[in-house]
Amino acid sequence: MATVKINGKTFKPPKKRIANPMMADEKYTGEEPSFIEVEFKDESDRRLSLMKAFGYYNYYYTGKHFKKDLIKYAKDELKYAKDKLALLDIAPDWNSELQSGALLRMRSRGLTLLDSELLKIQNNVQKLLDAGTRKSKEQVEEDDKPKSPVTTIQDRIRNKVSETVLGDLEDMLDEWILGKSPQIDVYEAMKAAILPAQSSKHIIKWAENHLVEIQGAINKDDPQLVEGYSHLTLKRKKEFVSWFESIIADAQRFGTNTKTVRKARAKKPVSLEKQLSKLKYLKESPENKLVSINPSLIIGATELWTYNVKYKALTRYIADSGLGFEIKGTTLTKFDQSTSQSRTLRKPEETLSEVLSSSKTKAAKLFASLTTKPKEPNGRMNEDTIILKVTK
Repeated sequence: MATVKINGKTFKPPKKRIANPMMADEKYTGEEPSFIEVEFKDESDRRLSLMKAFGYYNYYYTGKHFKKDLIKYAKDELKYAKDKLALLDIAPDWNSELQSGALLRMRSRGLTLLDSELLKIQNNVQKLLDAGTRKSKEQVEEDDKPKSPVTTIQDRIRNKVSETVLGDLEDMLDEWILGKSPQIDVYEAMKAAILPAQSSKHIIKWAENHLVEIQGAINKDDPQLVEGYSHLTLKRKKEFVSWFESIIADAQRFGTNTKTVRKARAKKPVSLEKQLSKLKYLKESPENKLVSINPSLIIGATELWTYNVKYKALTRYIADSGLGFEIKGTTLTKFDQSTSQSRTLRKPEETLSEVLSSSKTKAAKLFASLTTKPKEPNGRMNEDTIILKVTK
């Protein structure tokens, strides 16, 4: 940056000001103070000028605005190393004092600072350094803390199975080993515990592991298994096999049935505004003396009458269920194609007047009595379509 000489002294041009929307108020507060070519009469005059300058900076800025200036001062003039500068950077902004930053700003705009003012700036830099050091230590301690294990959905399912059905099966297995033969309806037990379908695999795995062992002892595949189950008779071993197989069958059936009956997620209804956003229709037809009703009344209605002024086509739509019509883009949906019809009118004014003034039943009979050929409507509406009336 180029420098200028004024009265034998060298100055850098004032720094570009920090943008602040409040600076529109400068017509009341005056512009940012400049001390270039300013000579104070005495110490009192200097103190008064600085008080005015502090008032300006206090109005437009806070201490955090000058944190970068303090860090730059520490780097350029205090010769701080990178590790210290990093600590200054992570120090909370509120440790940066407005007065220190303002003094640095004033110095950049021509003010010669006193030793006491430089000391104040240096003390603020030290305050930032201390705060950054504390912050760094807190971060290290936080990083060293043992992280809580994340419990997944599968972990929760496994835990619930272990605490309910599997826990009961483990207790029963102990009784089987002692010669008793307690029974359990695993399917009903899983229903009672309100277990999800995925839980069945944990019970199946438990039973299969024991089943493989007992079958290995029966088939004499493994000497250790043969010895481990030698206290049981062959008949008893086969009873064990039947028990484990029944557990597996129940768990498999529970898993399959629960998936089958799982309630399907309800489709989120499309908002009224979204359904009507692209709908095209004719608001008014002066030549036919017709005005469309509010199109929002179509949504949920079970009967709809429309009239195409271009083709003189009167259409009666019947909804395919009690939930009524919906609209997608420019098209009516959810209407019954077998009962909905469109007919061309030979005497539009007379017929439309009767349809609009008649009850639902009478209007339907009038429509059925028309001699023109009925057509299957496609649900599309356009700028020629008058929305006559609806029935909820």
